[in-house]
Amino acid sequence: MLKQILDFFIATQYPGISFWFVWGDLAAIGIVVALSLYVFLHSYSRAIPAILYRVLSISPLVLIIPSVVFTLGSITTKIVMASSLLTLFIIGLIGFVISIAASVAYAINAGKFQVKSICPIHNISYEGYVCPICASSSPNPTEPYEPPTQKTRVFNDLPVTGYLIGISSQAVHKLAKDTIIGRGNASFGESSKIQLGSDEYVSRVHARIVFDGKRHKIADSSSKSGTFVNGSKVNGWSTLEEGDVIKIGRTSLKYTKNK
Repeated sequence: MLKQILDFFIATQYPGISFWFVWGDLAAIGIVVALSLYVFLHSYSRAIPAILYRVLSISPLVLIIPSVVFTLGSITTKIVMASSLLTLFIIGLIGFVISIAASVAYAINAGKFQVKSICPIHNISYEGYVCPICASSSPNPTEPYEPPTQKTRVFNDLPVTGYLIGISSQAVHKLAKDTIIGRGNASFGESSKIQLGSDEYVSRVHARIVFDGKRHKIADSSSKSGTFVNGSKVNGWSTLEEGDVIKIGRTSLKYTKNK
């Protein structure tokens, strides 16, 4: 096939572009596919809204495919397409350049997008360090929480002892293995919910407290007003100690292992 293509171009007025139809178009197809996969997978994994870059990186395949049809086609196909060789070369090269330009532009601008994380449990995207429903994903948590596995299942069988007591209301809230603090009546799967609906400064999903088998840990769930323990803002996961005062919105809660 290679010899057929070379002989064909020697007999035409475009021998200078024979490289494109010998190996150039096939190499271009491979590069375009690789670049488009990079753009698609990178943007998807980071929940980046890069629809334009995705389209511009993959659509040039349509412009290169006619060249591939000529390269892989029979002698009859080559004769039929002979009058369009220069056109095929130009549009194929344009498509190749568009794909490279789109991929390079994406790589340069990807860091400027508002990067979001995707919760592996609830399959939702969110901004910030903690998933509003399941704060299991954090780029830089101080003590990352890991969902129970076979190795840690023994901890789930241990009794959970922990309470939050409202300093002003004296309301007692029993903590579960997984407790969401916020407003509203939304369902959170197996998580328990402590509702602070009377505090307008509390986000719908404000914070989360988990029990790892030995102690309770708290993390903010990207709330507007933040979560504080003993006056310090919570970043990542913070281990709760007896008597710690948690501030959620304008509500203060005291943590204790016993009522």
